[in-house]
Amino acid sequence: MKSRVRIFLVRTIWGTLLALFLIFMFHYFTGSETPAYRGIKAYLMPLWVILLINFLFHGLLWLDRRLDRSIPWYYYPGKRLITEAAIAFPSILAILSLNYLFLHGLSDHHIENMSHQRFLYTYIILMIVFGIAISIIIANNFFRNWRKSLIEVEQLKREKMKSDYQALQNQLNPHFLFNNFNMLLSEIRRDPDNAVRITEKLSDVYRYVLESKNHETIPLGEEVEFVEAIIFLHLVRFGDNLVVENQLPVEVNDYRLPPLTLQILIENALKHNVVSASHPLNIRIAIEGDYLLVVNNIQPRKSTYSTGLGLKNIKMRYSYLTERKVTVEINDNQFKVKVPLLME
Repeated sequence: MKSRVRIFLVRTIWGTLLALFLIFMFHYFTGSETPAYRGIKAYLMPLWVILLINFLFHGLLWLDRRLDRSIPWYYYPGKRLITEAAIAFPSILAILSLNYLFLHGLSDHHIENMSHQRFLYTYIILMIVFGIAISIIIANNFFRNWRKSLIEVEQLKREKMKSDYQALQNQLNPHFLFNNFNMLLSEIRRDPDNAVRITEKLSDVYRYVLESKNHETIPLGEEVEFVEAIIFLHLVRFGDNLVVENQLPVEVNDYRLPPLTLQILIENALKHNVVSASHPLNIRIAIEGDYLLVVNNIQPRKSTYSTGLGLKNIKMRYSYLTERKVTVEINDNQFKVKVPLLME
């Protein structure tokens, strides 16, 4: 309520200043030696002009405000311009024409140098000045609302991106749980002592998953430490049939990437390729420019059910974080995925 009163008072002050300026211009054009109004009219006319200008001023801003709700500039600029002009111009023209007849009727127009023609020209000039002033104010209001609309739309986009990003993060956990607990169940039956060590590693893995799930990006160094635990779990399963070569230099550890990116790429390679003594799977992790590179030899399984979640998830998450693209290349019997490395 206080804010509305303050805005009303500020606009009234501006309207009054504009009215006083028009009154000054009127006296300047008509000449001070032969005033257009005498006696009590000389005191009432300035008050009338102030009231009229404030009425028009507040009326136009009220119209502008109402149209902001139903026809916002951001979404319907053409329709808004036509609607506002169709309502405002005829209304202003009618009010100012009636006001001209009123003022001219009360003026001492029999004065020699205050002819009807001069009064009309003076009135037209002042109304042009009034129109310019109002146009500037409405244009300022338009750009302010336009900027506000852009900010609001951008905020909505960011909120949607965060929501979508969180949904993508949540998709990973069931998939991750399913794969690792199946492996643990198998190892408990085969080697209970080793299953204890696996459980400890799984504990580290899930601690990382829980800590990182609410972050958009994490340092590459932390992801590599996590992946080393993942690799240990897979080496328990595949032994020497799996070879993972880490060629990442220490200086790139401060780069960032979405959590679980490296883990998804490694599991993607394991899921779609044969891993056996006769067909060992080689995975290489390296840097190529400002991209993280994961390469594996291609030896596809005969039948593999795929949801397409892995790479699609990575691409979607990166699309929320950067314009740089995730690329997939297949050449020389190698499957190569390059993901951008991000800064803080």
